Amino acid sequence: MLKSILILLLVYSNIAAEVNLKLTAADRQIIYHTYNFEFDKAESILQAELKKDPNNLKFYFLSLGIKSMMIERKVFDEIPARKWEVKERLLLEGIDYANSILEKFENVKLTTENKFYLGCVYGYLGRMYGVTKSWMSAFSDGKTGRNMLEEVIEENPEFNDAYLLLGMFNYYGDRMGGFLGFVAGILGFSGDRDLGIEYILRAYNNGFLLPDQAELLLIELYSTLEANKLAAIALHRKFVSKYPNNHHILNWYFRDLLYLDMTDEASVIAKEKNEFIDPLLMADYYYKIGDFKKSEFYLKKSEAKIENYYEGQKKQIKVLGVLNSWMQSKKLNITNIPEDYQELYKEFKSDEVFSKKVFELSIAMREDSFTKEQKELLTSSPRINNKMPDIKLAFDSGVYYFQKKNYEEARKRFERVKFFDKKHYHFRAIQYLIPIYDELIVSKGKVTSLIEEIEEMDYEKLSYSVRNLAKKYNIDQ
Repeated sequence: MLKSILILLLVYSNIAAEVNLKLTAADRQIIYHTYNFEFDKAESILQAELKKDPNNLKFYFLSLGIKSMMIERKVFDEIPARKWEVKERLLLEGIDYANSILEKFENVKLTTENKFYLGCVYGYLGRMYGVTKSWMSAFSDGKTGRNMLEEVIEENPEFNDAYLLLGMFNYYGDRMGGFLGFVAGILGFSGDRDLGIEYILRAYNNGFLLPDQAELLLIELYSTLEANKLAAIALHRKFVSKYPNNHHILNWYFRDLLYLDMTDEASVIAKEKNEFIDPLLMADYYYKIGDFKKSEFYLKKSEAKIENYYEGQKKQIKVLGVLNSWMQSKKLNITNIPEDYQELYKEFKSDEVFSKKVFELSIAMREDSFTKEQKELLTSSPRINNKMPDIKLAFDSGVYYFQKKNYEEARKRFERVKFFDKKHYHFRAIQYLIPIYDELIVSKGKVTSLIEEIEEMDYEKLSYSVRNLAKKYNIDQ
């Protein structure tokens, strides 16, 4: 009996392998070098495989993948003033190349596998036309690609890689608004965000060819489009462990860790030897852990290449410089920082002794090592004047308790921040309250109030993150 079961399992395994894509060792090497930003190696292996089998559509699809990742790297490495110019030029070149693939294979036999490749090429065109705002071409090619991929999963529901682009169509179809959303709806591009995520996760967990692309897409959706960086961290972590030379994602991962005050995990990246991390991020890291001299060192490196930064980052360089000087009791000039930060500084300065204790406590919390006075400050009842030093203390201690999984203590602090500060820490406090309300059982009224506040403040990104919470508490949106 056991022998029969083993035979059946073996037969089933072979069937499962046949209904999906078959990747060779060379295919896997091409994919690895592509995502690891080793394009010359990827291209060399690809050309060798093309010589053996020049009419295999798979290799043209893999070649398009190489070109796509090269665009990611070149745009990331470009200075802000030239990013769009470079991106647009490279996208137009990519569009021409994708169209040449369709032309070359216009009479190819439409097997399920070839339909998959062609559907993905059309989907690529749809997305690239969308980025360049050629909307009619985007909708036309996107719809053709979607229809082909739907045929693929009708013929073979276990063709898991085909679900990636179908997931993208559903996700972005749900998120398009205004006139563009209206036109998309007319053309049959209405979507379902939840189904889109489900499909993308299916390709990520069960695909053969596109799990890494699905992983990158999920990072983009969670970290950027839905402002749910907590959900993105595990994906970042896994991706950079596989592809350490992909400095674009490494910097993104490091930036998200700093945003979440996860300095322990960030410290591992800060020690990497290839100097992949942007100096402004390094300056922020060392400021957060209280090494102000090293922070100043990296700020000077940032200032030496100021053209590498957007305006918001240039402001951050100035603000970090003031904070470093203030924490070291150096003479400082606040006139060159933005007015809203000048006002913040004046508020902290007006209660300087307490404010510095709050900043020092935030460093101690990251090290999880406190003096007796700091421990008392962390656990004490809040002061009632609700000025910025109090708000910062409440927010920082909320992050500390959240990381310790003491969600009840974190909840109290973030709710206080949300109530008293509608400008500086408000958005971030709500970002934490969403997973906290998911972990705890709180009143339906609290969750309803949170959702209403997200709508009132027009936090569009958070409106997607909060959907699961609404389902849990049975709240209509």
